[in-house]
Amino acid sequence: MKIPKTCKLEKVVSKDESREPLLSILIESKDGQSNAVATDGRRMAVVPVELSDEDEIDGQKLMTPKALIEARKQAKQAKESTIGLNGAAMMPDGQVYPWKKDVKYPNWRAVMPDKVGGTHYQTISFNAKFLYELAQAIGCPNDCVQLQIETNPATGKIDPNRPFIIEEKTTGGKGILMPMRP
Repeated sequence: MKIPKTCKLEKVVSKDESREPLLSILIESKDGQSNAVATDGRRMAVVPVELSDEDEIDGQKLMTPKALIEARKQAKQAKESTIGLNGAAMMPDGQVYPWKKDVKYPNWRAVMPDKVGGTHYQTISFNAKFLYELAQAIGCPNDCVQLQIETNPATGKIDPNRPFIIEEKTTGGKGILMPMRP
């Protein structure tokens, strides 16, 4: 399996030991599409992966996040990390990370829209790191922000050229984040 080295799915894997299925990264091939999926129940990341002819995926496989981290380290200058999927997650240097067995991953497809885009969606671009730092600057607890985005009164649609406004009621802090041009 090949996955872009920039993808760090382990960032959204649950840390809660009582949620055993969410402690892993799901590797799944269905209907000709192969994905790696990670969630903690509040966030979810789905990344298409490329399977090689030698990879054996029959149904869902649950991989430890350590395997993805190790594959990224071993990839060095390559753009993609490579993990062999033959009975376990196998690293290029021969390290083996067994699949988690007897654990069923939740149906992630039930919450992921079939098609993003079209008439029900608008695209807005912003720097997530800037939003995070702005939330910290105004003292948002647990880095949780309420994001206000101005809509056009005539159409009711979001104006992608207007700034985002965040406000923290406990500190009285306010912040403005300018949108980015895609």
